Amino acid sequence: MPKSDFTLRSSSNMSILADGGLIPTRFLTLLAHLVVLIILIWSREENVHACMPLEYSVEDFKTKDTRLLIGLCTAVALIVVELFGFLSGLSMFITSVSAVSSFCHGLGSILLSMAVVDSWDCNMFWWVFAATSITPAIVEIIATCMLVILHNA
Repeated sequence: MPKSDFTLRSSSNMSILADGGLIPTRFLTLLAHLVVLIILIWSREENVHACMPLEYSVEDFKTKDTRLLIGLCTAVALIVVELFGFLSGLSMFITSVSAVSSFCHGLGSILLSMAVVDSWDCNMFWWVFAATSITPAIVEIIATCMLVILHNA
């Protein structure tokens, strides 16, 4: 067997192993992030209290609560978009998309779990949202668009 043939087979086996490990990891981190977001939606009151000054009105509280609720629901919607792309098979086997998604959603799960337990200031959510929800959703949308455009070309 020529050496180049062995190298080719070896690298393709590594790709299969990487995809085989990334697919369940991506699925589990997506679900973990979704579950933590739903928990945060149910228990967001403490986080809203943490970002309020010592003296505040009911209107101020409702405004902050509504903003946080909109952000959390947007994060859930972005995860649903990613789950659709993943479960439909459009981006399931794209290693780079799976790696970015797994990293971002794993990090998001950890950070938002800490936010629930430690009652973080609700303003911190927006940084976590940008890094762990918007980034993988943009990567997913770009990958899906490129796949559809290249498939139809």
